[in-house]
Formats: sequence, C-alpha cells, structure tokens
Amino acid sequence: MLALIDVADFKDVNDSLGHEAGDALLKTVARGWERLRIPPALLARSGGGEFGSLFPEIPGHELGLAIDRLARDSPAWSRCSALPST
Repeated sequence: MLALIDVADFKDVNDSLGHEAGDALLKTVARGWERLRIPPALLARSGGGEFGSLFPEIPGHELGLAIDRLARDSPAWSRCSALPST
C-alpha cells in the first residue's frame, strides 16, 4: 500500500521565510516521520513538499491508522495531509 503525504505549508514557508527555513521544515517533518516508520515501510520525497510512503506489509485496514500517525506528527506550526493510494 502507498500513502501520499503533502506538507501543506511548504511553499508558504519557502516564500515568506526563505529556502533554508523550508529545508529545515522538510528535515524536521521527515525525521519525525522516520521515527514512526513501520519497517519495512519506505519514505521518499517526490518533490516540493510531497512525500510517498510505501507500506508493503500493512493490511489496507491498518494503513489509515499508519498515515494518520504520520499526518499528526508534524511541527505544531505546520500542517500536512495524507491519504492512501490504491
């Protein structure tokens, strides 16, 4: 199963605070998500503020719980959305 994750504030951070702040946001979010990663799941940035996470051994009914955890574990000043892709 695949989850698509978007850091909603990424462009705004880049535009208002600069690319260093945008890079810091991506690193902070990715480190948080990496701690939550369920092996052998994979996390990859596809571009901008978009990520994909592959969950090869998680049943579909548990994927929603896993991506909810990813969506909640972002900095308090940032938002992200995640959805399963079939």
